[in-house]
Amino acid sequence: MILERILAHRKHPDPPAPRGSFVPLPKIVCQAPVPDLPSIEALVLDVGGVIYDDTCWWRWLVQVLSHAGVRIRHDVLWEDWESQYLCFGKCDEQTFWTSLRQCLNRLGLTDSCCDEVQAAATAQRKQWESTLLPFPGVEATLRDLSQLQIPIDAVVGACSTSEQLGRRLRVLSLASYFHQAISAGDHGCSLLDTSFYQQLVQQRGLAAEKVALISSKPRHLYAARRCGLIPIAVNCLGNFRTDLCLGHLANLPSQLRYRCNRQAA
Repeated sequence: MILERILAHRKHPDPPAPRGSFVPLPKIVCQAPVPDLPSIEALVLDVGGVIYDDTCWWRWLVQVLSHAGVRIRHDVLWEDWESQYLCFGKCDEQTFWTSLRQCLNRLGLTDSCCDEVQAAATAQRKQWESTLLPFPGVEATLRDLSQLQIPIDAVVGACSTSEQLGRRLRVLSLASYFHQAISAGDHGCSLLDTSFYQQLVQQRGLAAEKVALISSKPRHLYAARRCGLIPIAVNCLGNFRTDLCLGHLANLPSQLRYRCNRQAA
């Protein structure tokens, strides 16, 4: 049994996973400290990796898979699952696990192994949700951003619904800083689809170049840029180059404030 082998190798069943306050910030490639960006009239914030750590559960999952003989990085597994199996409409719990099992089957896991993984991973996912914390300083930064009077939409991929995202933000006491909580899955898209960003822009009634996507995920930033949005990389682990790459969300208000002051002058 997979889980029995895991317990035999560890005293504690749950692997140590860094909480939001202990996640190390990666090196970021910045092309300009204060870029001359176009006027931004709306922000779209891809919450995972910017507001909170969305990798804990996936890192736990790849540790479980390693005991079944599957060696894969958590970011590779997540990207493969999102791009190959989750690019379809609203994702409820059944759809979530069906798509993930298909992904795990392709990696070589049998149905019986998938049953074991799903049973343990379901409980672990609930634990992750119940113990989730924002990164340090996030609330203060969102409060600072709100003073700029630029509306902010919170977005998440198809792995959560808009309702789930809204509830998560309320639990974190951050919901009041966002104009709305939106799941790409509820729009029949993923955050890799340019059509999702086109829908957001049309809903706002703005030109695409007036809207910026804030994200830690290079592929989401690429998709937004292809649609004409301004990509702002925050805590980005990939090799994504853009005019504005920040190590932490706390650096954003000063950049936007500087640009607003320059345009006013």
